[in-house]
Amino acid sequence: MSIKQKYRKVSTHIWNDQKFRALSERAKLSFLFIITHPHMTPLGAIRANLPGLAFELGMDTQAFTEAFAEVLAQGMAKHDEKGLLIWFPNFLRHNPPESPNVVKSWVGGYHDLPECDLKNTLIKHAACTVDGLSQGFREAFFEAFGQVCPQPSPNQEQEQEQEQKGKREEGTPPPDGEGPAPAPSVSESGESDAGDDVDAGSPDPSPKVPPCPYGKIASIYNAKLPQLAQVRDMTDTRRRVLQLAWRARAERQSLAWWEGYFDAVAQLPFLLGENDRGWRADFDWLLKTKSMLGVFEGKYENTKPAAGQKAPAGRAGNSVTEHNQGVAERLMQQG
Repeated sequence: MSIKQKYRKVSTHIWNDQKFRALSERAKLSFLFIITHPHMTPLGAIRANLPGLAFELGMDTQAFTEAFAEVLAQGMAKHDEKGLLIWFPNFLRHNPPESPNVVKSWVGGYHDLPECDLKNTLIKHAACTVDGLSQGFREAFFEAFGQVCPQPSPNQEQEQEQEQKGKREEGTPPPDGEGPAPAPSVSESGESDAGDDVDAGSPDPSPKVPPCPYGKIASIYNAKLPQLAQVRDMTDTRRRVLQLAWRARAERQSLAWWEGYFDAVAQLPFLLGENDRGWRADFDWLLKTKSMLGVFEGKYENTKPAAGQKAPAGRAGNSVTEHNQGVAERLMQQG
């Protein structure tokens, strides 16, 4: 009978890491012991208490507690003492899922962890990590954690929108109803979104996230980007992907953010089809974390029009960069 082995990745660069090098010898030992512990879940969290870990390691409880306090002080781990939960925020960065099936398997370890605020934080962190991977990974996450991150019903969504109607920022126009939602066209940009680098180190600590107004975001997209394939139908898959993008960061949980995002896209000729291949972005592509970062960081600027086309007026030089930087700064402040 074969025994399934558990493997973890601990980068050799850890010995060059400033935080790790600042730890005492006992603190380094406590860190490595817990992160490679047989009961460590694939989410980088473990149900444990410090006296028990100290006993396993053969170390005095007080000495182990003081050593692990150094790890906590460096921000390398989070600990909910009452919840009996220890979590390493950078664990998934070094141990990303190798397939969608691995993401589905996370749910077993998740249910083994005790309920507490830290558990809510770590699952949001995991959602941010998956958000930077391909659609198959995102679908697997929602299939596995649909009950953990439930999608609101249409009635719940409408009730939430009515509650927030009077709270919208001044100058933000109300959306034009639910309208249509994303079309099944998925364009090929020639770029792979697998392995996107996601800054998921600061997930929203609040467990309450407003329901995602799918139809309103799709309507904003249609109004702001009539040059692109219009949104016609909202499938369950698109709802899941859009909800993941909505939940990934607190600043995205605002219709004003999505208006600013699509405004920024409208200033990028490359994404509107003015490129050598005639490729155009679409709603699905714009929901990817890699795409969003590229828009605001100026990756898709194009001052050289496609053959036979003239550069649009007012889009030469660094005007697009300045516009996107301004939009990005405003949107980041909203969070």
